[in-house]
Amino acid sequence: MEKSYLVGSRINKNISRIKPSGYLSFQFDLPFQLPVPKGINLGSTYAKKMIICREKYREINETTKQYYSSIEVVSFLLKSGRLDFSDDLLSDYLNDSIEFINNTIESILNYHQYTELREISRLDLPQHFPVFYLPSSIINENKIRTMMFVNKEYDNSLFPIPMLNVEQLEEVANFLENKTDEVFLSSTRYHSRGRYDIDHGYYQEGLIKLQTAMEIFLYTVTKFIMIHEGETKKKISNVMKRTNFKNLIDQHLAPFFKKNGLSFDREKNGTILNDYWRLVYLLRNEAVHEGKKIFEEDARRALDVVNSFIKEMVDTILKSDFKTSIYDFSNFIR
Repeated sequence: MEKSYLVGSRINKNISRIKPSGYLSFQFDLPFQLPVPKGINLGSTYAKKMIICREKYREINETTKQYYSSIEVVSFLLKSGRLDFSDDLLSDYLNDSIEFINNTIESILNYHQYTELREISRLDLPQHFPVFYLPSSIINENKIRTMMFVNKEYDNSLFPIPMLNVEQLEEVANFLENKTDEVFLSSTRYHSRGRYDIDHGYYQEGLIKLQTAMEIFLYTVTKFIMIHEGETKKKISNVMKRTNFKNLIDQHLAPFFKKNGLSFDREKNGTILNDYWRLVYLLRNEAVHEGKKIFEEDARRALDVVNSFIKEMVDTILKSDFKTSIYDFSNFIR
């Protein structure tokens, strides 16, 4: 049975002013070593958390050792009474703990250069690891309740994946043969990478890639519309190079989609464009320009909105009079 590092550890002086009603902690190994000696715990009164670190190593061969840190992230609980931790509540505490670890790593890198350190996500954590709950401010090993957290985002690269059949491989081969003609390939790649990041806990990176996919997609669609409407190559080139994203939507895309029956108004609540503008585009801007933290709920909602927006636009395009000029997007949003 795993034991909590909290037993026998000193509370960091920076956080000892907090008088908690109890403690909740997650214990797991990091894929690298933190430069924190045993006996020195990093804590924050603002986050109400503390990291307890233990140095470990595994032998690669007779002469080589791989060092890493086993840590316990302790949350100081302020609500009185015994808490009943549901899976969702534990998941929220784990997200907060990962954010605290990443903030700690960023703080270390602000003052010291360590090429080995990086931010982590759930993908870096073990498949399952212990959770400790102590419903008391007095640290008593006999009163600690031990639970096990199952990490659904565990890196499953060590396990076999489903193999493609002959027809599926032929489809891939045909795509490779003709991919130079696929003008939407960059969009689909960024969409796929964004979805991957979100599924693996990299929510800010995933959101940024989703918006990148959308910008490439919408500029490409605009180009198709202008070609279909007989615009000159010079005018098309000028629009592609000099039109900002907002004006591209309002001046070039909105007239086409409105004419073909899709409500396309950024300012009108309840439209898919308004949802996209608020929940994806502006949120990405806040993340990039203001450093806003993106959480799982934000990122997954953004992915849903992007998929719905693409589907509505594609459905409208396929009903229009130049549907043969547009790629089959069935793989784009699945």
